[in-house]
Amino acid sequence: MHHAAIGVVKQPTSPDALNAYGAALEAASRPAEAAEAYESGLALAPQSPTLMTHLGNARRAAGQLAGAEEVLREALVLRPAGPEAAATYNSLGAVLQAAGQMEAALEAYQAAAANAAPGDADGLHATATANLNKLPTSDAYRGAAARETEALARRGAAAALAA
Repeated sequence: MHHAAIGVVKQPTSPDALNAYGAALEAASRPAEAAEAYESGLALAPQSPTLMTHLGNARRAAGQLAGAEEVLREALVLRPAGPEAAATYNSLGAVLQAAGQMEAALEAYQAAAANAAPGDADGLHATATANLNKLPTSDAYRGAAARETEALARRGAAAALAA
């Protein structure tokens, strides 16, 4: 983190330096401080989808899911397609999944996979596909969840009759 902090001191008005500083803070498990650095960068470069995506990730890590979703959606308005958008869609999917919005997360991960080319250098397609496969939205999952819900209901009814 030392080098990024020096960059901020030398270039306090540089969105790139603030982005690097935010990344260093995230790597140090300080997401709230990272979010502040990204917000400072956005004050200087308000149309930067990259800074918005990084801010969304930091907010998610800090547990600020609503704020994360908002800024990620703003980034997608500015950059709705392409490999860079794939990273933002992946981040949005993670936020929506953490918020329990599985169908919306599924759509975001599908958009990430659609915007990232298979075999891309950053592994965005593989990440999106892995995230899709982990989502509890498959037919098998729904069937198992329905069976478990029915079993719990039967046990609850049986317990009520026994009481």
